[in-house]
Amino acid sequence: MFSPLQGETAKTFLKRHSEIQPGQQSVIFAKNLNAPEEKIYERSEAILNSLIEIGGFLKLSYFCKIIPIPIRDIIYKWIARNRYKWFGKYEQCPLPDQKQENRFLP
Repeated sequence: MFSPLQGETAKTFLKRHSEIQPGQQSVIFAKNLNAPEEKIYERSEAILNSLIEIGGFLKLSYFCKIIPIPIRDIIYKWIARNRYKWFGKYEQCPLPDQKQENRFLP
């Protein structure tokens, strides 16, 4: 499931995790959301853990964990800086269709 960092779900989540900077421009992945064993990941760790969680051939992403986090985060930031140049940019965010709508939290 997905939630914008400005949404109600994220606001509640961010209150529990004061270590995350407000207004941070990054991706955050929460495993076991709202459970006692809730764990958060940011930047490259968030991407890798979400790919592993999706499963299938994406579980092969686990091998990227041998690269130290600081190096992975440098690569993550480089990709983030260049993504619009490589993939383009929408004038506004596309809205999910009815099949995808239930995957988004408020």
